[in-house]
Amino acid sequence: MASLINCQQVAAYTAEEFAGDTAYGAATLELQSPPAGALETSAIPLYYYLTIESESGYHIKAENINIGGVNGEFQQQNGIYQWTDGSIVTGSVVPSDILNIRTMDSLADNTDCSNKVIVEIVLQPSFTMPANDHFINIDFGGTAQSCAPLVDPVVDPRMQFELFLNSNADTYSFQDGQFTMLYSLYVAKYFDSEQYAASVYNDSNYTIVDGEWTYNACSGNQPPDYDFNQCWNDEDFFNVSDSCLDSFQPTCYGKNRNGSTSFGPLSWFDVTNTNNVTTTCGALGISNIDNVFGPAPTGHPNIAEFNYFVGESANPYQPIMSKEIYRFRFSSGAVAGNSWYLSQVDYPFLVPGDGILPPYLCWYISVGNDSNWDLIASTETIDVWKIVSTTYITAFNNSTWTGGAPITPDSVDCSIFGTSGVLISEKNSSGVVIQNNSNLDISNIEITQIDSKTIKLKIPFQSDFQAEIWDDQFARNTKIFLNVYPTEI
Repeated sequence: MASLINCQQVAAYTAEEFAGDTAYGAATLELQSPPAGALETSAIPLYYYLTIESESGYHIKAENINIGGVNGEFQQQNGIYQWTDGSIVTGSVVPSDILNIRTMDSLADNTDCSNKVIVEIVLQPSFTMPANDHFINIDFGGTAQSCAPLVDPVVDPRMQFELFLNSNADTYSFQDGQFTMLYSLYVAKYFDSEQYAASVYNDSNYTIVDGEWTYNACSGNQPPDYDFNQCWNDEDFFNVSDSCLDSFQPTCYGKNRNGSTSFGPLSWFDVTNTNNVTTTCGALGISNIDNVFGPAPTGHPNIAEFNYFVGESANPYQPIMSKEIYRFRFSSGAVAGNSWYLSQVDYPFLVPGDGILPPYLCWYISVGNDSNWDLIASTETIDVWKIVSTTYITAFNNSTWTGGAPITPDSVDCSIFGTSGVLISEKNSSGVVIQNNSNLDISNIEITQIDSKTIKLKIPFQSDFQAEIWDDQFARNTKIFLNVYPTEI
């Protein structure tokens, strides 16, 4: 005799019938509604159901069940197991009153430990209720397995906010028979507190030294956000003192370097024509990759947006704009050495000012110690005119497009990013806000004069913003487009 191991006792189905009741006719057998998870969705004459459940800490599936030691015949089309009275394989264990028995999982994902086994029993069409109590016994067997706790996959979400400056910085004018550089721009970040400036989740604070991620190490080719070791002090990075700023209000300044001007049609972005990034999703180059010398995917569906002409350039075009980034990185993997671990229980999502995400984004922008130029704090000279927030389908480096099929086919218009969603805030050429839907609030930007050559730019998040970072399909990126017009003195 078979038995169910590590399973609860199966509750019997009982009904009060009258002698002579049949499935059809004037006096019929009671109907039973199918339980959740059954193939049928409504009561059918002759169809009856039992449910097999595991004990706490164990896991049962339809494939674990036998009758009288005989396994059911698997039905590939619907994933059930079947015992039929006429089958030479299973018929010997089917009680005579029964035509067919089928078992099925209650859940589509039967790896879930809460899964149950639904037993569907079909009586013989000729069954007639006798004049006495009648029992139909089924000899179920099977063993529920120990239920291993479900382990969520490790998620490593990325989120960044990029400030793109458009200006005439580092360009030359021809005066008095010679070329003279106009000015340079320098950019630093600003944090409310060291909690945010030195946060392990602020990926800009870290670099790799001898194969290890090291806090504010003096290596790499970009300054750290918070340089308490004062290690960035050379001609490429402007500082207001002899050594690199050891404060986070602001951090180290970095020279705002322009992108490539030697590849592609340079007229695509014209500094004299403001508010003219019109490509889908705010795309900034055909390949949108860090390496300007990588091959351009000439078959890209958005190629027309960049006025790219085959034969003129073998490289992707990056416009004369440069960027400063707030870059955040997190991980759900609670393992030794994982510096970016963040508890999903404590932080199911992020909100500004929660100790992880800063309450706002802030930059200092300066013309340095140039005696010929000032930078005035006004919406005319510091013109933030477009903000584009996107969510990427893949989890890492989603803006890379390799030249074959786009990363994701869901949005051809945004296939340069493979984005699943685009939220835009922008002003028209008169400075009037015409939409404000991005993650950042373009209507409440603050521009403050620090000194005659330096301004502070503070951009708040939307009041209802929260970052759902644990969806492992997505990475998030917000681009802030800014025109900067220093004043010659």
